[in-house]
Amino acid sequence: MNGGPRALSATFNRMHHIALHLLYSSNQTVTTLFTLKQLHVYLLKAQLHHLHSKFLLHCSKLLINPSYASSFFTQIPTPNSFEFNTIIRILQTSGEPQQALSIFRRMHDENVQFDHFTLPFMARACVELSNLGLGQVVHGQAARLGLDADVFVQTSLIELYMGCECVPEARQGYGGCMSIV
Repeated sequence: MNGGPRALSATFNRMHHIALHLLYSSNQTVTTLFTLKQLHVYLLKAQLHHLHSKFLLHCSKLLINPSYASSFFTQIPTPNSFEFNTIIRILQTSGEPQQALSIFRRMHDENVQFDHFTLPFMARACVELSNLGLGQVVHGQAARLGLDADVFVQTSLIELYMGCECVPEARQGYGGCMSIV
């Protein structure tokens, strides 16, 4: 054995340092899927659960195949709202609105609080699916949580109703935006 336990510990510490550098560097050092997969394996082996959010963020920056990010997400035992929002964003912007809605339902089922980051992506997913009924549910959730006063949520609700060709509802939302300005 090359050096025994002490060498193994030194290797682990070096890997840990590299992983932290890759995840927290201000410039994007994770630039390839290969590097991302190496980091993924390390996070799993080292059980660095607190770094899952950062890893998902790198998945979204690389604009990789959404199935890889989804696969990683399913391995997170109890995702937080940031992790849910990140995977919803990845799926919605990658043309996977049905999967984004599925994650949204899981978020609801697991009692993870929606926020003003969640709802705009969900509204866009509803437009992509031409699902006004579900869009109205999203709007109801926004109102119930008091998020319908948020300018980003209001804008996405206008986009929802315009995208589903419901001009009167969109105008109603625009009136709400005017009160903010």
